[in-house]
Amino acid sequence: MMAALYRRGVLAFIFLLSNHLLLSYCLNDRVLGNNLKSHRGALNENQLDEFDRRRDSFNDRENRVAGAHANDDSGVGQNRNHPVPARPADHLGDPSRVGQPKQAARIAEHPACASEVKRICPDSISTNNFAVLECLQDDRPDDTVLSTQCHSYLWHYKLNITKDIRFDSVVAEACKIPSTQIKECSSLPKDSGLLISCLLSNKDEITLPKCKQFLERLGTVMFSDYRLIKNFYDECSPDVLALQCGNIAVGKEEDQIHSQGSVINCLERSIERLSRSCRKQVLRVAELSANDYHADRALYFACREDRERLCATVTSGDGRVYQCLMSKKFDPVMSSDCRVKLTTRQKLEVQDYKVSATLRKSCENDIRRFKCDKDLPDEESAHLAYIILCIEENYHGGKAIDGKCRGEILDHRRMLMKDYELNPNIVLQCKTEIEVDCDGLRKQGETLHCLMRLGRSHKVNQNCFEAIEFLIREVDAGEDFRVDAVLYSACQPVAEAVCKDKTPGESEVLSCLMNNVRSSAMTEACEEKLMELQYFVARDFSLDTRLYKKCYDDARKLCKVIDWNKQSSVAPGYVVSCLHRHRKNPDQSKRLSQKCTSELMRVMRQRAMDYRLNPDVELPCLTDLGRFCSDSKMQKGYEISCLQDNFKQLHNVCQKAITNFTMMEAEDIQINRILYDACLPMIKAHCPDIADEKIDDGVLMECLVEHKNDVQMHEKCRVGVEHFQLIRMQDYRFTFKFKEACKDDVVKLCSNIKNKGDVVTCLSELVKNDTLTNYDQRVTKHCREQLKVELLERFEDIRLDPELEQSCQSDIAIHCAGVRPGNAEMLECLKDHKQSLSQPCHLKIFNRQLEEMNDVSIDYQLMTICKRMIKKFCPNTVPEEMFACLKDYKDDDNMDYKCQAIITKRQMVQNTDYRMNPQLWRVCRKDIKEFCNDIVQNSRGKYEMEGLVIACLKTEFRYNKLSSQCEKEVRLVMKDSAMDYRLDPILAKACKDEVEILCADELDDQGTGIVEECLKRKLNAGKITSLKCKAEIARTLNEGKADIQVDPQLHKACALDVKNYCTGIPAGQGRHMSCLLSARDDKTYKLNPDCYRVLNDRVEMWEYAAKVAPPETVEDLMVQISDSPSRNYFLIVLSCVVAFIFIGGLMFGRVTKHARQEFKNR
Repeated sequence: MMAALYRRGVLAFIFLLSNHLLLSYCLNDRVLGNNLKSHRGALNENQLDEFDRRRDSFNDRENRVAGAHANDDSGVGQNRNHPVPARPADHLGDPSRVGQPKQAARIAEHPACASEVKRICPDSISTNNFAVLECLQDDRPDDTVLSTQCHSYLWHYKLNITKDIRFDSVVAEACKIPSTQIKECSSLPKDSGLLISCLLSNKDEITLPKCKQFLERLGTVMFSDYRLIKNFYDECSPDVLALQCGNIAVGKEEDQIHSQGSVINCLERSIERLSRSCRKQVLRVAELSANDYHADRALYFACREDRERLCATVTSGDGRVYQCLMSKKFDPVMSSDCRVKLTTRQKLEVQDYKVSATLRKSCENDIRRFKCDKDLPDEESAHLAYIILCIEENYHGGKAIDGKCRGEILDHRRMLMKDYELNPNIVLQCKTEIEVDCDGLRKQGETLHCLMRLGRSHKVNQNCFEAIEFLIREVDAGEDFRVDAVLYSACQPVAEAVCKDKTPGESEVLSCLMNNVRSSAMTEACEEKLMELQYFVARDFSLDTRLYKKCYDDARKLCKVIDWNKQSSVAPGYVVSCLHRHRKNPDQSKRLSQKCTSELMRVMRQRAMDYRLNPDVELPCLTDLGRFCSDSKMQKGYEISCLQDNFKQLHNVCQKAITNFTMMEAEDIQINRILYDACLPMIKAHCPDIADEKIDDGVLMECLVEHKNDVQMHEKCRVGVEHFQLIRMQDYRFTFKFKEACKDDVVKLCSNIKNKGDVVTCLSELVKNDTLTNYDQRVTKHCREQLKVELLERFEDIRLDPELEQSCQSDIAIHCAGVRPGNAEMLECLKDHKQSLSQPCHLKIFNRQLEEMNDVSIDYQLMTICKRMIKKFCPNTVPEEMFACLKDYKDDDNMDYKCQAIITKRQMVQNTDYRMNPQLWRVCRKDIKEFCNDIVQNSRGKYEMEGLVIACLKTEFRYNKLSSQCEKEVRLVMKDSAMDYRLDPILAKACKDEVEILCADELDDQGTGIVEECLKRKLNAGKITSLKCKAEIARTLNEGKADIQVDPQLHKACALDVKNYCTGIPAGQGRHMSCLLSARDDKTYKLNPDCYRVLNDRVEMWEYAAKVAPPETVEDLMVQISDSPSRNYFLIVLSCVVAFIFIGGLMFGRVTKHARQEFKNR
């Protein structure tokens, strides 16, 4: 009967225990103060009323039961397997009095603790043993406040509560359903005294509210002493002894203080050194105390005041107080003791994610769905790093993650980045670096950034470097810049200014910050921290979330990439390089997708800001960077430019890396960040149509080269463009469009040549020879078109023509010192001094002029100066006919005088050598071979023909021996020469002094034929003394006799008369001239006065010319007679002479015949 009453009383105690403890705790807890309302909210009104009515009667029953347990030394309540050791008589006073209920009914009345209860706890709770117990546990300043006797009494009191077999029976009734559902607990022997410990160990699996609430309150009792926790004592005894965390020898419990939280805390601090079984027990204890920070006794005592200061408004439960305190861990007002205990707690979370109640609860479904805690080694199955990596892998794989779980994961990633001490591998591997180089930088992740900075400069050991890499990967720092507290603090103002439209996550804000590194909003601190992080992100393809998501399929297909959380085994930079190689793969099935291509180019442009963000360059070129680019004056960001300047001196491995990088720059100017930033305004101004292209394929650079000499061009941009042009000369592949167009031609026709200058020369020679010989072109059309672009650049800047620059080095110093190398100014200067140049330089200049005249589209000065005129007069003309078109409009009133001057200058060059006139060469090839071959043969080895072949053709023109097409071209040459003496190189050279002295006044009107008229008049007046000059003027007069069209003055004056009098008479062969002379003598026709005057002047000049330049051959004599106005007289005289000779011959023949006959008759 008594047993039944006892059981019913204890059962009533169990049902009301949790509520009663909760209420008494809230009324008396000095830490939580006014938290009663929040706790009462969990109870309904009926429960509260019932609780108030039964409180007084319940207190008496509770105290009698618990007191009896605490003082029962008869073996009742002792665990059969773990008997409570006998206590010495002097410990609690007279042993005969220990078992007397009247002295031990209440803790407050027991002699061992009475004085402490009176001193520490309020009188209002003295009748409630559990309220007193919580007061003594939680409200004392430290353990020394309690006497040894009180400590021992309280420990036995709690031991009896947790291990009394009668208490097991009561708990079994309160938690009947859970105790049968949990396999571990249902299999315990009946009345073992272990049921409460078992239920506490499996608290997470219990869903019954009353049972769970009771167990949570009872947990504060259990966790106050590790010896009260099931299996803990047995598993961790060796570790406690080895680590000197406390004395747990059996039989000496009376010497131990009542709170053993310090023992657990000691083990927690050395979690990495514990045996596997003990580590599991320690982590299990941490898991069980995850919901309420009161259960972590060491942390609770260390952080009571900090909780009041920093988290007073946060209600306990579900790990909220932990979360708040950890978020304030680096707050200046946080006590150092609390900060240390929080760090210890966080280390446990790193070892076992379940230690964090908020993470466990928020991510429970996702962890189960993705099986994140399965298929891993036992000791690592709950490791926070693997849980984070598992969830992040599924997130990167496109699977939906619960929002609360994402938030918790973000918080824990941030936690790991804030405190390096939470990463045992970093603590171990980077110990020296932390102590020597990063001492004192422990706040908010500064130590880690210090290590990152050292790693970026290769000043950490390899193991430390790998530990940093793993951490960056573990927290997925590239996905959200909020993960890195140091970076967030430095860059948040910048992000608010330039990245307002970007949402955190998906690498959006980090990408935006990288795009604005050169913007005015960027701060030095932000850039520094950003680059420290990006250095490690750049080494792992998967850490850029945007790139990974857009390119994962391509990477897996083309680069054999494995899962996200296994990317660390891939060489740094390998995936990005592999993807880029496939961007333009000829095989469509192996070509990069468009979405991946865009992201890839974004990443490459961003990483081009610093060579260290490109592992393919940094690692192979470390030695060469030290050799050539370590000058303290070297500007930040110019390291790659420095390596490019020293390209030929680099080691092979670095040279190969720079080759690949420069090829990428050539393809996309935005990868050349220095040049792109300098030229961005010019790009927008001059290249608006292509400025927004995602990938420019070299078009932007072509546009900048085209406009680099414009007046509006910024000097910094122009210098940058010229510098990159010079870099491109190292290898033809450095010019993207040229490489794409001509790579097959180079392999086939110019094999083993890499230098761009040599490749351009090789291909241009082939094109020139095939053009002049009229053979089928060996160079493909696509390549020929791009070759013109390269030749145009070469003619613009002599530095882009290494052969010419080297051959003319001394000539430049003598004749062109101070002249700009660009804008074709240096080349034009050398052309102007061609006759004074050294032999090697003269030959190179001649060859360059030959290339220009064969394709004027590569003549930089002509195309630049005449650009507007070409659009006006020759908009649809093909390059081969461009110069002929410009010549046709040269004398147009709307022709720009600068363009007119450059056309004349090119005509002067053209007439020095028939090879400079491709049209003349083409149509007169056979005529030259037939009539002028001796001149060609005699001129072999000379640079140019100096007009001799053209003069030969002019002579044959007078004799009417040329083919019709050749005659037409020669007539045009003669016509142009008659208008401008400078276009007749032989005349200009022979009469140079006469022009300057006798015709100086006419020089202002060059190109109108006035100078030529002046020379003719001076010849007729006898003022020309030079025999060579006389002969050349006479030649021009004779050429005019052959065709009136090549005598512009006479043709202009007599054009109407030719039309009226000579209708039907074809031009050429002197026919119009003979017609005009006949008209002059015709009494029935009267010539125009101007025509009559000019024609008479010409007759007079011809007669004088015949005197000063008599015919040298019979052929010349016949031509001169046929062209003479007195040719009829000469013909009559000649006929008479011939007749006289004929008749004389007949008569003489008869006489000689008779003489021979008479001689024979003798």
